[in-house]
Amino acid sequence: MEHQHIDKVGKSHLMMACERGDLAEVQRLLPSAHLTATTRSTGQTALHVACIQGSVPILRALLEVVPDVNVRDKAGATVLQYAIVNRRESAIAALLDTAGVDVDAADASGNSVLHYACNCNNVALVKALLARPSLDATRYNKSGLSALHVAAQRGFESCLQVLFAAGVVDADGRTCLMLVQNAVETARLLVAYPALDVNVASKDGATALAHACRGNHEDMIAYLLTIPRVNVHA
Repeated sequence: MEHQHIDKVGKSHLMMACERGDLAEVQRLLPSAHLTATTRSTGQTALHVACIQGSVPILRALLEVVPDVNVRDKAGATVLQYAIVNRRESAIAALLDTAGVDVDAADASGNSVLHYACNCNNVALVKALLARPSLDATRYNKSGLSALHVAAQRGFESCLQVLFAAGVVDADGRTCLMLVQNAVETARLLVAYPALDVNVASKDGATALAHACRGNHEDMIAYLLTIPRVNVHA
């Protein structure tokens, strides 16, 4: 049968139609297509391919019939995570409006949807996710990093502002200021935030200044020492 055609990497005819952005062909194939078929190498489904390509009409057509909106590839990545990585904003919006979508799903490396959003500096999505009651904003991936770590380490100030305003801290009590390492300009932005306590300590009793000293972040140490309210004895 035509719709069962498979290419060398294991893409079905339906996947190839999604890849081309051919809505008419997708609609023709859907009634008899194998919706859960995956590619041999990555385990992508037609829904993953649609999120890479970014056609919302194709995505909506698939969402009406696919059995699982949270289907994963071989690396454990969901279709929502694919849409985020490929910066398909309309596809992201469509998926967030889909019943049953798991906004707290994590891939095989433990990276959640919020990790993906922060890694891509998608501020609007970070805000939308933080508004979801089911979201665990402080979860760690398998490398021991939270979404806050990701935003801080990549120097994404807008994401940090949103996380900070939402009161997001890591499970060990470290605040944004403790995570920016040697990014002084990012630190200036955070210190200007009215609610910031520069002397707050993590669960091990270390302040931002102590964390900077531990990491030998000389620029950060020098900057923190210029702030009158920093307690050098903490």
